[in-house]
Amino acid sequence: MTEIPMPGDYGAQREPPPPEKGCCSRCCECWMWILLAGVLCIVLLVVLMLMIPGFLLFGIFG
Repeated sequence: MTEIPMPGDYGAQREPPPPEKGCCSRCCECWMWILLAGVLCIVLLVVLMLMIPGFLLFGIFG
């Protein structure tokens, strides 16, 4: 009678963990997102400041 091997008979085949990121790459990536968020906030603020006088001049609010 033929014995059917079970998955446990082969040993666990695990993929090696991904390489760890160094401190510099993690910090640079974090600072990149913070800088991007800051730039977007400044752009949004400038757009709002430019829109409000336009609304007041053309009478959209009242």
